[in-house]
Amino acid sequence: MTSSDQMDGSKRLRQTSIEDFVIVVKRKTSATIGVINDNDNRKDNNTAAADNGHQLLPAVAMNTSDPMADSNIGQQTSAADQQMSVDDNNPTMTTTTTTDDVMSIELSDWSETSDISEIPETPPDGQQLATVLDTISSRSSSSSTSDDDDSTAAFKSLNRMPGCLQPLSPLTTGPHYYILYRISDNNDVSLDISGRRLSPPKPFPNHYTDKWDAKHVKMPNSPNNQITAVEQTSDGQVIRRRQSKWELIEKSLLIDIKCVEQLEETMKTYNPFVENYNFNVLRTFLNDNCDQRERSQFFDEILPKMIQLTLQLPAIVTQSVPMLKQRQNATLFLSQQQISCLLANAFFCTFPKRSHTNEEYKNFPVINFLSLFTNYGYDDNSQTKIEKLKCIINYFRRVVKDPPTGVVSFERRYRTSDELPVWQNSMKSLRKLVTMKNGFIENEGKGLLQVDFANKYIGGGVLGGGCVQEEIRFAICPELIVARLFTERLLNNEVLVMNGCEQFSEYTGYANSFMWTNDYRDDVPFDEWGRRLTRIVAIDALYFTYSMIDSQYDNSQIERELNKAYIGFMDTTTTIGDCDPKHKCAIASGNWGCGAFNGDPELKAVIQLMAATEADRDLVLFTFGDSRLKKKLNKFYTFSATNGFKVKHLSRALKLYQQNRKSKAIKKSVSVLDFIINCCSDVVTTIG
Repeated sequence: MTSSDQMDGSKRLRQTSIEDFVIVVKRKTSATIGVINDNDNRKDNNTAAADNGHQLLPAVAMNTSDPMADSNIGQQTSAADQQMSVDDNNPTMTTTTTTDDVMSIELSDWSETSDISEIPETPPDGQQLATVLDTISSRSSSSSTSDDDDSTAAFKSLNRMPGCLQPLSPLTTGPHYYILYRISDNNDVSLDISGRRLSPPKPFPNHYTDKWDAKHVKMPNSPNNQITAVEQTSDGQVIRRRQSKWELIEKSLLIDIKCVEQLEETMKTYNPFVENYNFNVLRTFLNDNCDQRERSQFFDEILPKMIQLTLQLPAIVTQSVPMLKQRQNATLFLSQQQISCLLANAFFCTFPKRSHTNEEYKNFPVINFLSLFTNYGYDDNSQTKIEKLKCIINYFRRVVKDPPTGVVSFERRYRTSDELPVWQNSMKSLRKLVTMKNGFIENEGKGLLQVDFANKYIGGGVLGGGCVQEEIRFAICPELIVARLFTERLLNNEVLVMNGCEQFSEYTGYANSFMWTNDYRDDVPFDEWGRRLTRIVAIDALYFTYSMIDSQYDNSQIERELNKAYIGFMDTTTTIGDCDPKHKCAIASGNWGCGAFNGDPELKAVIQLMAATEADRDLVLFTFGDSRLKKKLNKFYTFSATNGFKVKHLSRALKLYQQNRKSKAIKKSVSVLDFIINCCSDVVTTIG
């Protein structure tokens, strides 16, 4: 989802802002704050009408986006602001949303590191702090002076790719580089003016080599991938025999498929375990959402070429794909053509079944698209799945007609505890912080290191009903989905960095209002290794239950988030010469780990600034229409810079905040930024 002007801004990748949630204040002995996600119940009234008249598979995609979409979102935000009241003595925030539904998500292992034994129960000067802070609970900046011009100027001055980059060293094979295509000197490769290859890289090796083990993906075409065939003779005798599953897949897919029922039966032929799946979403998509012309285009033109691409697997991906396993540093390089072939196999569900009850795959996400085709009956996300299918089919429509020629790399990055900063001792001065009320990570963040607010199982619910930040990014850039094939669940000290993906679709909306709107032509240039200069880092935040929401302020939880962000923000690029900070692009992020994960946006902003500073990068935080948060962040940054704060001073300030919050020396309504601004001016002189 992209656009060239601000009026189309609603089609950008939208992050969760404070307006997306109901903030509920419950009074007992002290205030406790709970966050309820209402995204799943916020349905665009025009969604159904737009779907009925929407062109899904046009020969030339039509732009059906609503030019007023951005202004509508602005009106919703303004309304939420107007209905929000903040009182110093009794802070409450209300919106018109009355839903009590809570988004169902997978819990992270936050409790593994919980330890508050080192924090004193009664911090020094608690009474004095309580007196000072009684008057500042959740203060809102009301200055009429706009800092948008200053932010825009600062934003334009940030380091961006490709301008800030050093030349890359020649790409070579190594113990931690898995390259599945032939490395050619660029002098021997024909390139267009943007640096794009004119033809896809040739696979390596020349002929397929198979490895059927725990370190490699078990490929559909492997000789070891077998199925039990059951046959009945004329006299009624039942005969069971083992046969190659790939041969059965080839035989099944080579029939002339002309309707969704045939397609469904074909996939069931070589996947007996899906016999009871209903395929309702796929049926609704093709039978009800597509008109006759679109169905004919799909079954006569697109599907046959998808099948051809699927069955070319042994010739396009000529070795078993290495797994990116836990506790290892490794980078996998695939051509875009190889990725399209692997995703075509995932669409037709040819990969061996994965299950969390299976010991071998319990730490891997599913890759076959079966869950995207099926409505399980206990959810109401069929329309969301249909919109994601539109993105997927648009991707295949493009790649089967004009095979992409670039490459994409997937780097699993792991650091041990002795390789991580000692935050309370860091003497690094804070890097630049720029806050942007408007804008979106994948648009205004072009040329920056873009943050994916990830699930520890990469891609989250992209092949299911999930449709928030990560899932939307994976839907409009489907090449990211292939990471689910080989990426094991991320641990606390690991991230995944994805370089070179291409965007294929535009969209509008978010969560239940998400809609595919149009084909998108990505114009991001390429680096010397053939990757688009789109760099995305997947960092999974901790999830805090409502009953444990205050534990996010504990030192152990803050350190975990600091380390996670730092590992994602650091630079491991192989360049010619040293990578001076002036050659590092800035970071584009937002409310990482907030929303459904119940993170505090102010705390997460401070954490990301500390991690960015330690990684020698500037930071852009998009507040997505939240002017209050933007103003508070600007005030906090001015205060910190004026007082000469370094990373260690913010570390100390966060520890003081937790101590005073825990001892009830301050009210829970006192926010992180309010505390730092009003109570931490002497931190520099106290600890040096």
